[in-house]
Amino acid sequence: MYLPVQRRIARAELYAVLLVLRSCLPPLRIHVDCEIILKGVAAGQRWCTHSGRPHADVWKMLWHHIEDVGQGPEGVTFYKVKAHVSKAKVAAADLATQRIYIANGHADGWAKQGASIGVNEMLEFIDQAVTEQAKRVKGALDHMAALAAAVLPGKTGWPDVVAPPKVEPKAAAPRPPPVPVRKHRWAPKPFGQQCLDCCRVARSAEHLDALNKASCEGHAVARLIIDDLGPYITVHGHRLWQTGHYVWCAACGCYTTKRIQGLAKQCRGGIAASARGIVARHAKLAAGRDPCAKVSAPPLGRPTRLTLGQWLRWKGLLKEDIDTVEAAEFVCSALDTDAVLGDEDEGALA
Repeated sequence: MYLPVQRRIARAELYAVLLVLRSCLPPLRIHVDCEIILKGVAAGQRWCTHSGRPHADVWKMLWHHIEDVGQGPEGVTFYKVKAHVSKAKVAAADLATQRIYIANGHADGWAKQGASIGVNEMLEFIDQAVTEQAKRVKGALDHMAALAAAVLPGKTGWPDVVAPPKVEPKAAAPRPPPVPVRKHRWAPKPFGQQCLDCCRVARSAEHLDALNKASCEGHAVARLIIDDLGPYITVHGHRLWQTGHYVWCAACGCYTTKRIQGLAKQCRGGIAASARGIVARHAKLAAGRDPCAKVSAPPLGRPTRLTLGQWLRWKGLLKEDIDTVEAAEFVCSALDTDAVLGDEDEGALA
């Protein structure tokens, strides 16, 4: 029984040389007519035993014996012999060459005799196995058919099969009532339209339509989380100072002119660990200068720490600066009632 890969001519040539190396002692002179063997021995062990090389498994065993006996006059030497030499050339050659030609002819005869033993014995066993398995499967199917005919009365279904119960669909959860949309109160500004309640800014008509679809977030004071109603304001951890029309945090360097976007987030601190541009702008604000101005620009004024009243005035919620107690009462009333300035107070907004 031979596998298809074992019936290759090159594999047979390699295996013949392997049998010679296993059964003979050095010094050996091996005469072969297969160019593959001569080319492989000349290329070396690494080339022959590469994983992508055909018949690398036989080459590996062959090179194991070659390394064991060594190559050269005292080990093994491979010589090329011409195959299928005519009788006239054999007779014309010297005695030693005639012996080599005759031995090679006998080897070819034995190889042809071995190749003539059946086309492939494996196919016979495969056909036999497939036939046996087919008989087994047919017997099992006939047995199941007999059982079904004995158990099933007529054309009814299996008595032990019960249909699964139907699952009643769950009632959908009631949707929450829609939240009423709180409209913005827009006022024209040099930089666009600004809401008098949440201080959102719309710089284009498309942005204005998008903000009108969303609800107003309420008064800017009500959206702030004031940490302490003390003499100085601290919002979301920001220690606020004012330089000209800029309000900035002494901890993280965040600054603004009117909107509270950056200051509405929690202070991160660590001005020294921030980007170099933020550090430079923070230094300009601390020196009383515009953070984006050139060196030749005049200073804006002396930086001052904001009180609660100054913060409300800077936001445009009060006309004049008031003391801390009155400012705290104003903030508490706005936080409790979510108050919005009436028409009579609109003049107080910047």
